[in-house]
Amino acid sequence: MLAIVNTKRSAREIFKHIQDKLGKETPYRIFHLSTNMCPAHRSRVLKQLRERLKDKDSGEKIICISTSLIEAGVDVSFERVVRSLTGLDSIVQAAGRCNRNYETSCGIVSIINLRDERTGGQGYLKEAQKATQELLYSIKISPEGYPGGALSQAAMEEYYARYFHHLLGEMAYRLKFDPEHTLLDLLTSNPSGQRGFKETFPQERPPELKQAFKEAGEAFSVIDDDGKVDVFIEYDDEAKKRLQKLREATTLQEKRTALRQLQPYTVQLRENDWIKTQRTALAPEDGGILVLPPDYYDEEYGVDETLSIKMETLII
Repeated sequence: MLAIVNTKRSAREIFKHIQDKLGKETPYRIFHLSTNMCPAHRSRVLKQLRERLKDKDSGEKIICISTSLIEAGVDVSFERVVRSLTGLDSIVQAAGRCNRNYETSCGIVSIINLRDERTGGQGYLKEAQKATQELLYSIKISPEGYPGGALSQAAMEEYYARYFHHLLGEMAYRLKFDPEHTLLDLLTSNPSGQRGFKETFPQERPPELKQAFKEAGEAFSVIDDDGKVDVFIEYDDEAKKRLQKLREATTLQEKRTALRQLQPYTVQLRENDWIKTQRTALAPEDGGILVLPPDYYDEEYGVDETLSIKMETLII
């Protein structure tokens, strides 16, 4: 069985709960996957998971608890998939991990609404959940309108219509530095720019092109990465060797190459109170990277944000 949840915290807590319930003497093999694990760690776990899934003679029953990272680009197949409530597009991706290799005559995909799953920092997840709930209710009361059920084209089109309807206000892309105006304003009439021009050059004729293309480009980002910080993990001997290469690098090119080689051992964390405390204590300079000692990295969960961690700052 594969269970996909919306937060790293949920994945960890469910994994731990199942472990405690089953105990050590059990026919079940449990796997955990989340982005609190560095890419090298996740790759190793996925390799083990695939091997266990292929070994039908072992008698082991496989349970994998994962965040959404497993939904795309990961070729695994389970007889049953349980997905925490999310957008229909993600549910379709999750369903793609079910009965992929025809292990059974009919795979089962279940959608659950987890209690107390804290998803406040996940962009528009609440709107996606609401659109999915509304759609599933419509399918329940009028199934004839959705031939093929929740995975039909009609269902998907209605989901996106509902989802974007909930986001109409957000899609105006209000400017952080000027909430009264939007990104569209910058690309069209640019009222604040025109007003500023008149105040600065009252005698001058306004320019023919009013748009602020450069400012709009700087204001817009497809993925908002504010509040994120990269942390290097001394996961294994290879990670330590690569870190040492960075320490020994002397030229800019050597440093760039060494930094790229650290990527499989880097975890991106939200700069919450836990990280802010460490950064404040360390006061890292610009260009520094945070290095997490191996004692604070769990072999099953990855970065353990419940511990009080002293991170080394490596200045490059």
